[in-house]
Amino acid sequence: AWIVLAFLGLRLAVSLLNWLWPLRLAPAGAGAAGRISILIPARNEAANLPALLRALAALPDPALEILILDDQSEDETPALLAAAAAEDPRLRILTGQLLPEGWLGKNSACHQLAAAASGDWLLFLDADIEAMAADLPQRLRATAVARGLALLSVFPDQDMQSWGERLTVPLMHYLLLSLLPLRAVPAIPLRFLAAANGQCMFFEAATYRQWQWHAQVRRSIVEDIAIMVRVKAAGYRGMVVAGTGALRCRMYRSYRDGLAGFSKNLLAGFGGALLLMWAFLAVVLLGWIPLRSYLAPPLWGLWLGAIALMRGAHSRAAGQSFWNNLLLHPFHMLTLGLLGLLSTYKYLRGKNQWKGRNVQLPRRSFFSSFFTR
Repeated sequence: AWIVLAFLGLRLAVSLLNWLWPLRLAPAGAGAAGRISILIPARNEAANLPALLRALAALPDPALEILILDDQSEDETPALLAAAAAEDPRLRILTGQLLPEGWLGKNSACHQLAAAASGDWLLFLDADIEAMAADLPQRLRATAVARGLALLSVFPDQDMQSWGERLTVPLMHYLLLSLLPLRAVPAIPLRFLAAANGQCMFFEAATYRQWQWHAQVRRSIVEDIAIMVRVKAAGYRGMVVAGTGALRCRMYRSYRDGLAGFSKNLLAGFGGALLLMWAFLAVVLLGWIPLRSYLAPPLWGLWLGAIALMRGAHSRAAGQSFWNNLLLHPFHMLTLGLLGLLSTYKYLRGKNQWKGRNVQLPRRSFFSSFFTR
């Protein structure tokens, strides 16, 4: 019972820190220079591309280089990209190579994009981005220069239109913002204090070309965190921010999509450590059972209040609805348990499927984690 209470107190403290003392992007034009290349891998993204292409076309900087790689798409993605390129001279479409042996699709696509880019800064975006501030690339550049960053990552605001999305997507911030104080990522060089979001990754190009970050993590499913770990291990600084209001995306469109996506990533987010993941899930999902014997009824209110305050801190820090997240909390916990089961099933099978491709999952020990990378 005391372990459950202590862990809740720790997560509450981390959540409040991320809400009350957040990291912010610098304003544009703060003494930063250099051309920015926007790099986007796209495989079977016909449903997402119209919003993304409108957002890119609205960016006012004529010096931007925009590269989108069609990664062997099987839908209308090539036609949509060709039509957009005819309207915007900054936009160039690349045709992806066949997936090399030993690579995962997104990592290979990003590696190809970086090789074709000419910018001094590389901004990788996912194709599910719906909107962005007109000066977002310049704000990222100014922040990276001001803080001396080799990698800056942004957790976009999430557009959740269906109940299936509202039941799955907030879990990303529930985990991130209660387990990792984001200020620790740039401030403390320990490599396991790492987080990133592949939806928005901004690199200093010279460092990227020297280290070839995506090539280093060619087999990694959660390549964003794996890259941040390696950036810090190499002695560089990285930073991650959330709730900026400058970027919005729609990750999934249904409960089924959310389960498929997050079950692919959940175990990898714990460094592939199955025992560590289930220890966390046991404390979070079943911790109330031992508390029944140790807490007097009046103290249950304090326990529930701490959970509500933690959800409120997550919601405010991530730009989400507090009341939605609070009322859906029991269903979020059921979904989290289901994700744990699905992740374990996929781990034991040793493979997964994503965007029409079979993904061979690395088989690690039950104890493997970021500490042993």
